[in-house]
Amino acid sequence: MSVAENGSGNLVVTLSRPWKFEIVLPYSSTQVTATQGSDYTAMSTNITIPAGLTSVSIPIAPVDDAVFESNETFQVTFFAPVTVRVPGSAVATVTILNDEPAPEVEFVSATDSVMENDGTGIRTIGVQLDRISEVPVSVNYSVTAGTANVVNPNRDALLPSGVVNFPALSTSQNITLNLDNDSDYEGDETIDITLASPVSAVLGTQSLHTLTIQDDESTPSVQFSLASSSVAENVASGNLAVAVSLSGPLQSASNVQYRVVAATPGTATGGGVDYTLVTGTLNLAGYSSGGSFSIPIINDNIL
Repeated sequence: MSVAENGSGNLVVTLSRPWKFEIVLPYSSTQVTATQGSDYTAMSTNITIPAGLTSVSIPIAPVDDAVFESNETFQVTFFAPVTVRVPGSAVATVTILNDEPAPEVEFVSATDSVMENDGTGIRTIGVQLDRISEVPVSVNYSVTAGTANVVNPNRDALLPSGVVNFPALSTSQNITLNLDNDSDYEGDETIDITLASPVSAVLGTQSLHTLTIQDDESTPSVQFSLASSSVAENVASGNLAVAVSLSGPLQSASNVQYRVVAATPGTATGGGVDYTLVTGTLNLAGYSSGGSFSIPIINDNIL
Protein backbone atom coordinates (compact mmCIF):
# COMPACT_ATOMS: atom_id res chain seq x y z
CA MET A 1 0.00 0.00 0.00
CA SER A 2 1.01 3.65 -0.31
CA VAL A 3 0.21 6.67 1.79
CA ALA A 4 0.94 10.38 1.35
CA GLU A 5 3.59 11.77 3.68
CA ASN A 6 1.17 14.47 4.82
CA GLY A 7 -1.73 12.03 5.17
CA SER A 8 -2.63 8.79 6.90
CA GLY A 9 -3.82 5.36 5.92
CA ASN A 10 -4.91 1.94 7.12
CA LEU A 11 -3.31 -1.39 6.49
CA VAL A 12 -6.08 -3.99 6.30
CA VAL A 13 -5.44 -7.43 7.81
CA THR A 14 -7.80 -10.19 6.67
CA LEU A 15 -8.59 -13.78 7.65
CA SER A 16 -9.46 -16.40 5.08
CA ARG A 17 -12.60 -17.23 7.08
CA PRO A 18 -14.29 -16.21 10.38
CA TRP A 19 -13.05 -17.71 13.63
CA LYS A 20 -15.18 -18.32 16.69
CA PHE A 21 -12.55 -16.92 18.99
CA GLU A 22 -10.78 -13.58 18.94
CA ILE A 23 -7.30 -13.67 17.48
CA VAL A 24 -4.42 -11.64 18.84
CA LEU A 25 -1.88 -11.07 16.09
CA PRO A 26 1.58 -9.63 16.91
CA TYR A 27 3.18 -7.34 14.34
CA SER A 28 6.09 -4.92 14.03
CA SER A 29 7.54 -2.49 11.51
CA THR A 30 10.98 -2.62 9.88
CA GLN A 31 12.62 0.23 8.01
CA VAL A 32 13.69 -0.30 4.42
CA THR A 33 14.45 3.09 2.88
CA ALA A 34 12.26 5.04 5.30
CA THR A 35 13.62 5.76 8.78
CA GLN A 36 11.61 4.92 11.86
CA GLY A 37 10.84 7.96 13.95
CA SER A 38 11.73 10.58 11.33
CA ASP A 39 9.69 9.16 8.40
CA TYR A 40 7.02 7.10 10.16
CA THR A 41 5.89 6.09 13.63
CA ALA A 42 7.43 2.78 14.62
CA MET A 43 5.03 -0.07 15.35
CA SER A 44 5.57 -3.10 17.59
CA THR A 45 2.41 -4.34 19.25
CA ASN A 46 -0.60 -6.66 18.82
CA ILE A 47 -3.81 -6.33 16.87
CA THR A 48 -7.00 -8.12 17.94
CA ILE A 49 -9.44 -9.59 15.41
CA PRO A 50 -12.76 -10.08 17.25
CA ALA A 51 -14.51 -13.43 17.05
CA GLY A 52 -16.59 -13.83 13.90
CA LEU A 53 -14.85 -11.04 11.95
CA THR A 54 -12.47 -11.49 9.04
CA SER A 55 -10.66 -8.14 8.84
CA VAL A 56 -9.30 -5.32 10.90
CA SER A 57 -7.29 -2.19 10.10
CA ILE A 58 -3.92 -1.00 11.41
CA PRO A 59 -3.42 2.79 11.25
CA ILE A 60 -0.31 3.98 9.38
CA ALA A 61 1.13 7.28 10.59
CA PRO A 62 3.80 8.92 8.34
CA VAL A 63 5.82 11.83 9.73
CA ASP A 64 5.30 14.94 7.61
CA ASP A 65 8.62 16.79 7.43
CA ALA A 66 9.84 19.65 5.24
CA VAL A 67 12.60 17.61 3.59
CA PHE A 68 12.57 16.82 -0.13
CA GLU A 69 13.16 13.09 -0.50
CA SER A 70 12.39 10.14 -2.71
CA ASN A 71 9.38 7.95 -2.03
CA GLU A 72 10.41 5.66 0.84
CA THR A 73 9.30 2.31 2.16
CA PHE A 74 9.04 0.29 5.32
CA GLN A 75 7.58 -3.15 6.04
CA VAL A 76 5.03 -4.48 8.51
CA THR A 77 5.52 -8.13 9.51
CA PHE A 78 2.85 -10.27 11.17
CA PHE A 79 3.76 -13.17 13.45
CA ALA A 80 1.54 -16.27 13.75
CA PRO A 81 -0.19 -17.06 17.03
CA VAL A 82 -0.96 -20.68 17.84
CA THR A 83 -4.47 -20.58 16.36
CA VAL A 84 -3.67 -18.97 12.98
CA ARG A 85 -1.38 -19.89 10.11
CA VAL A 86 0.39 -16.89 8.65
CA PRO A 87 1.38 -17.39 4.98
CA GLY A 88 4.28 -15.79 3.14
CA SER A 89 2.16 -12.73 2.33
CA ALA A 90 2.20 -11.73 5.98
CA VAL A 91 4.84 -9.07 5.19
CA ALA A 92 3.27 -5.85 3.89
CA THR A 93 5.30 -3.08 2.23
CA VAL A 94 4.17 0.49 2.87
CA THR A 95 5.34 3.27 0.51
CA ILE A 96 5.41 6.83 1.85
CA LEU A 97 4.81 9.26 -1.01
CA ASN A 98 6.91 12.43 -0.76
CA ASP A 99 4.80 15.61 -0.72
CA GLU A 100 7.52 18.29 -0.82
CA PRO A 101 8.44 20.03 -4.07
CA ALA A 102 11.99 19.79 -5.36
CA PRO A 103 14.23 22.45 -3.79
CA GLU A 104 15.05 25.68 -5.62
CA VAL A 105 18.72 26.27 -6.35
CA GLU A 106 19.95 29.84 -6.79
CA PHE A 107 22.70 32.29 -5.93
CA VAL A 108 22.80 33.71 -2.42
CA SER A 109 22.92 37.20 -3.97
CA ALA A 110 22.36 38.57 -7.45
CA THR A 111 25.41 40.88 -7.39
CA ASP A 112 28.77 41.25 -5.68
CA SER A 113 31.99 43.24 -6.15
CA VAL A 114 35.68 42.65 -5.51
CA MET A 115 38.84 44.70 -5.91
CA GLU A 116 41.04 43.51 -8.76
CA ASN A 117 44.04 43.42 -6.39
CA ASP A 118 42.19 41.47 -3.69
CA GLY A 119 44.91 39.80 -1.66
CA THR A 120 43.70 36.23 -2.16
CA GLY A 121 43.15 36.40 -5.92
CA ILE A 122 40.13 34.17 -5.34
CA ARG A 123 36.43 35.01 -5.11
CA THR A 124 33.78 32.60 -3.88
CA ILE A 125 30.19 32.94 -5.06
CA GLY A 126 27.57 31.36 -2.80
CA VAL A 127 24.91 28.99 -4.17
CA GLN A 128 22.06 27.72 -1.99
CA LEU A 129 19.00 25.45 -1.80
CA ASP A 130 15.80 26.81 -0.30
CA ARG A 131 15.10 23.55 1.57
CA ILE A 132 16.88 20.46 2.85
CA SER A 133 17.04 17.56 0.42
CA GLU A 134 17.83 13.94 1.20
CA VAL A 135 18.42 13.53 -2.53
CA PRO A 136 21.81 14.81 -3.83
CA VAL A 137 21.40 17.91 -6.02
CA SER A 138 23.62 19.25 -8.79
CA VAL A 139 23.49 22.27 -11.08
CA ASN A 140 25.70 23.39 -13.97
CA TYR A 141 27.26 26.84 -14.10
CA SER A 142 29.05 28.89 -16.73
CA VAL A 143 31.06 32.10 -16.45
CA THR A 144 30.88 34.63 -19.27
CA ALA A 145 32.27 38.10 -19.76
CA GLY A 146 29.95 41.02 -19.21
CA THR A 147 32.25 44.00 -19.76
CA ALA A 148 35.39 42.13 -18.69
CA ASN A 149 38.06 41.43 -21.28
CA VAL A 150 37.47 38.39 -23.48
CA VAL A 151 40.24 39.11 -26.00
CA ASN A 152 42.67 37.45 -23.61
CA PRO A 153 40.76 35.12 -21.24
CA ASN A 154 43.73 35.08 -18.87
CA ARG A 155 43.04 38.73 -18.06
CA ASP A 156 40.50 39.91 -15.46
CA ALA A 157 39.28 36.43 -14.45
CA LEU A 158 39.45 32.89 -15.68
CA LEU A 159 36.14 31.96 -17.29
CA PRO A 160 35.43 28.36 -16.28
CA SER A 161 32.34 26.20 -16.39
CA GLY A 162 31.51 23.37 -14.05
CA VAL A 163 29.04 21.67 -11.75
CA VAL A 164 28.00 22.57 -8.21
CA ASN A 165 27.23 19.43 -6.19
CA PHE A 166 25.09 19.42 -3.06
CA PRO A 167 25.47 16.23 -1.00
CA ALA A 168 22.33 14.99 0.75
CA LEU A 169 21.21 17.36 3.55
CA SER A 170 23.56 20.15 2.36
CA THR A 171 21.99 23.51 1.48
CA SER A 172 25.00 25.70 0.60
CA GLN A 173 28.00 25.43 -1.72
CA ASN A 174 30.43 27.83 -3.42
CA ILE A 175 31.74 28.55 -6.90
CA THR A 176 35.38 29.65 -6.84
CA LEU A 177 36.75 32.17 -9.36
CA ASN A 178 40.41 33.06 -9.86
CA LEU A 179 41.02 36.77 -10.48
CA ASP A 180 43.91 38.21 -12.50
CA ASN A 181 45.49 41.35 -11.10
CA ASP A 182 46.83 42.87 -14.32
CA SER A 183 48.48 46.25 -14.81
CA ASP A 184 46.00 47.50 -17.41
CA TYR A 185 43.75 50.45 -16.85
CA GLU A 186 40.30 49.18 -17.75
CA GLY A 187 37.76 50.67 -15.37
CA ASP A 188 35.33 48.56 -13.40
CA GLU A 189 34.23 45.46 -15.31
CA THR A 190 31.70 42.70 -14.85
CA ILE A 191 31.45 38.96 -15.36
CA ASP A 192 28.25 36.91 -15.30
CA ILE A 193 27.83 33.49 -13.69
CA THR A 194 24.76 31.55 -14.82
CA LEU A 195 23.17 28.43 -13.33
CA ALA A 196 21.49 25.87 -15.63
CA SER A 197 20.26 22.28 -15.93
CA PRO A 198 19.67 21.39 -12.26
CA VAL A 199 19.27 17.75 -11.26
CA SER A 200 16.77 16.91 -8.45
CA ALA A 201 16.03 20.64 -8.11
CA VAL A 202 14.57 23.58 -10.02
CA LEU A 203 16.12 26.95 -10.74
CA GLY A 204 15.22 29.77 -8.37
CA THR A 205 14.75 33.39 -9.39
CA GLN A 206 18.42 34.29 -8.79
CA SER A 207 20.02 32.05 -11.40
CA LEU A 208 22.28 34.88 -12.65
CA HIS A 209 25.03 36.47 -10.56
CA THR A 210 26.96 39.54 -11.74
CA LEU A 211 30.39 40.10 -10.22
CA THR A 212 31.94 43.56 -10.60
CA ILE A 213 35.75 43.64 -10.65
CA GLN A 214 36.83 47.07 -9.41
CA ASP A 215 39.92 48.32 -11.22
CA ASP A 216 42.88 49.33 -9.05
CA GLU A 217 44.94 51.13 -11.73
CA SER A 218 44.87 54.90 -12.19
CA THR A 219 43.97 56.45 -15.51
CA PRO A 220 47.12 56.52 -17.73
CA SER A 221 48.38 59.86 -18.98
CA VAL A 222 49.16 60.65 -22.62
CA GLN A 223 52.20 62.67 -23.59
CA PHE A 224 54.65 63.32 -26.41
CA SER A 225 57.43 60.76 -26.55
CA LEU A 226 59.94 63.57 -27.19
CA ALA A 227 59.83 67.20 -26.10
CA SER A 228 61.37 68.27 -29.41
CA SER A 229 62.32 66.74 -32.74
CA SER A 230 63.81 67.71 -36.12
CA VAL A 231 63.11 66.75 -39.70
CA ALA A 232 64.75 67.41 -43.07
CA GLU A 233 62.74 69.76 -45.26
CA ASN A 234 63.00 67.25 -48.09
CA VAL A 235 62.03 64.27 -45.97
CA ALA A 236 61.00 61.47 -48.35
CA SER A 237 57.60 60.93 -46.80
CA GLY A 238 56.80 64.62 -46.81
CA ASN A 239 55.67 64.33 -43.21
CA LEU A 240 57.01 64.65 -39.70
CA ALA A 241 55.81 61.70 -37.56
CA VAL A 242 55.09 62.86 -34.00
CA ALA A 243 55.12 60.00 -31.48
CA VAL A 244 52.71 59.95 -28.53
CA SER A 245 53.08 57.55 -25.63
CA LEU A 246 50.93 56.33 -22.73
CA SER A 247 52.17 56.09 -19.14
CA GLY A 248 50.57 52.67 -18.75
CA PRO A 249 48.59 50.00 -20.62
CA LEU A 250 45.09 50.89 -21.73
CA GLN A 251 42.81 47.91 -22.25
CA SER A 252 40.28 49.41 -24.62
CA ALA A 253 40.78 51.65 -27.60
CA SER A 254 40.74 55.37 -26.92
CA ASN A 255 41.45 58.60 -28.79
CA VAL A 256 43.03 61.99 -28.18
CA GLN A 257 42.57 65.26 -30.04
CA TYR A 258 45.61 67.13 -31.36
CA ARG A 259 46.16 70.55 -32.99
CA VAL A 260 49.31 71.98 -34.62
CA VAL A 261 49.80 75.73 -34.08
CA ALA A 262 52.58 78.10 -34.99
CA ALA A 263 55.25 78.44 -32.33
CA THR A 264 55.71 81.86 -30.75
CA PRO A 265 58.45 82.81 -31.07
CA GLY A 266 59.35 80.55 -33.97
CA THR A 267 61.22 80.64 -37.27
CA ALA A 268 59.11 78.20 -39.30
CA THR A 269 55.95 79.49 -40.90
CA GLY A 270 52.81 77.41 -40.89
CA GLY A 271 49.77 77.64 -43.07
CA GLY A 272 51.37 75.77 -45.94
CA VAL A 273 54.61 77.80 -46.13
CA ASP A 274 56.97 75.57 -44.15
CA TYR A 275 54.44 73.13 -42.74
CA THR A 276 50.69 72.61 -42.60
CA LEU A 277 48.66 73.52 -39.55
CA VAL A 278 46.64 70.44 -38.88
CA THR A 279 44.11 69.19 -36.36
CA GLY A 280 42.86 65.69 -35.91
CA THR A 281 42.14 62.71 -33.73
CA LEU A 282 44.78 60.15 -32.78
CA ASN A 283 43.27 56.72 -32.28
CA LEU A 284 45.03 54.61 -29.64
CA ALA A 285 44.44 50.88 -30.00
CA GLY A 286 43.78 48.69 -26.99
CA TYR A 287 46.96 47.37 -25.35
CA SER A 288 49.10 49.77 -27.38
CA SER A 289 51.81 51.86 -25.75
CA GLY A 290 50.92 54.90 -27.84
CA GLY A 291 50.68 56.07 -31.45
CA SER A 292 51.71 58.83 -33.81
CA PHE A 293 50.28 61.45 -36.11
CA SER A 294 51.82 63.29 -39.08
CA ILE A 295 52.51 66.95 -39.81
CA PRO A 296 52.95 67.71 -43.56
CA ILE A 297 56.30 69.42 -44.28
CA ILE A 298 56.58 71.81 -47.28
CA ASN A 299 59.75 71.32 -49.37
CA ASP A 300 60.25 74.72 -50.97
CA ASN A 301 63.19 76.17 -52.95
CA ILE A 302 63.79 79.06 -50.60
CA LEU A 303 67.16 79.25 -48.88
